[in-house]
Amino acid sequence: MASSSAVSPSASLVLCASFNQDNSWFSVGTKDGFKLFDARTGRLCFERAVGAFSIVEMLFSTNLLAIVGAGEQGSVHFLLDRKVAIWLFQQIDAHKSPLVAMIFSSSGTYLATASQQGTIIRVHLVSQATESYSFRRGTYPSTIYSLSFGPCADVPEVLVATSSSGSLHAFLLGPAIKQRRKPYRVIGSLIPDTLSDAFDHAYHHILHNVVPACVKSHVRIYSIDNISSAPGVSGFRASIFIITHNGYFREYSLNVTKSNECSWSLEREVNVLDTISNDPN
Repeated sequence: MASSSAVSPSASLVLCASFNQDNSWFSVGTKDGFKLFDARTGRLCFERAVGAFSIVEMLFSTNLLAIVGAGEQGSVHFLLDRKVAIWLFQQIDAHKSPLVAMIFSSSGTYLATASQQGTIIRVHLVSQATESYSFRRGTYPSTIYSLSFGPCADVPEVLVATSSSGSLHAFLLGPAIKQRRKPYRVIGSLIPDTLSDAFDHAYHHILHNVVPACVKSHVRIYSIDNISSAPGVSGFRASIFIITHNGYFREYSLNVTKSNECSWSLEREVNVLDTISNDPN
């Protein structure tokens, strides 16, 4: 899948990449400036060549940006004059190794974490501040670059992850969590910290060679839709966005039936470094 984007000299140009809160836009920071794209179309909507940036964050779909300079520029620009405070009311003992990735579900009910080891991804029920579910990515170490829950009101249907192996991993949380749920029992006590107690691999689907190995990437699940392809055959389709640090934006579709049959397809690919803006300024 990644053959069209083998690592090249342009790989070092991408210094950062991120999605906005509803995943409808994404930003890319380079050694020359930054670019803003419409994630639904892949269209470059705005760019400025004003020096290197290590962080570019967009607030929803507004014109408010937070940007941090990189390299010799070393400057910080606060384009939104507001203070941000975070209160931590509970402590979660997530992993024995240092954390490298984490993300909340859209409702804030669940927190997914990955450690430096990268073999286990854990999904915690935030209100109980205790380990709740474990998903095994693999048996060999691999750095988890990015995590994303599917949009949800209650239990997320799916969690995806990208890693230094170049693979895209999808974990089916909905079926797994619903199967393990039992009344009047503390969720955190269901899964001891052992290999045998990680969820069955049937809940784990992998698409290999999405990104060249060791190229950083950022993944988001843009949408999940219920599907019914034939009488008695139903499931869901997830639209997944990926930004890679070698300069590509990709959209994949993941189709999963109720019987757990899975298929992937690459819907589109955009070279974000070569794309030219139509902005006359």
